[in-house]
Amino acid sequence: MKWTYTISNKFKAALALATVIILVISTNRIDHNHFERLQESFNSVYQDRLVAEKYLFELSRQFQTKTSLILNGAPSKENIDFVNDSISELLTKYEATKLTHLESKRFIELKKMFKAQLRSEANLTSTSEYTYSFTTIWGLLDELSQIQLNEARNLLDKSERIFSSNHTSSVFELSLLIIIGLILQAIVIASRPLRDILNQDKHLN
Repeated sequence: MKWTYTISNKFKAALALATVIILVISTNRIDHNHFERLQESFNSVYQDRLVAEKYLFELSRQFQTKTSLILNGAPSKENIDFVNDSISELLTKYEATKLTHLESKRFIELKKMFKAQLRSEANLTSTSEYTYSFTTIWGLLDELSQIQLNEARNLLDKSERIFSSNHTSSVFELSLLIIIGLILQAIVIASRPLRDILNQDKHLN
């Protein structure tokens, strides 16, 4: 029955080693998934928040230029058309970013106000209507900018949670490896007396 005891120890050792291999592979897949999620989060912060905020800043400057042109005198059609083209281009770029539900609603309102301005310009409407539309536009741009800030903060919080989860899994992996190492050591120590006994039996024979 001694040989069955030896096989049992070898089986336990092999099982422990297999557990280590499976653990390493599983942890590697988890780490890879965490890395992809972090990369997605950072890309979203840059592409959908920082870039979008840049577009909002440029839109604000263009609307400010348009305000000065219209409210401070009789602007040339060429100057107004140039500013309107710049605004239209920026709106198109902003729309291509990832918009939240609330952000999409505010952006639609912004586009409607801009189109209303274009109609007013075509109909030579008084400057009082321009003043109202510009005030509304400033409010919408401010709301959109605040949304960028909130979403960026949410993405950073998400990144921190991913880091925390990755740290927890690393601690668990290390603890499990230590436990498995102790088990392997115990198996080796337990099997030594048996080998000594078998060697003694051989010498007696």
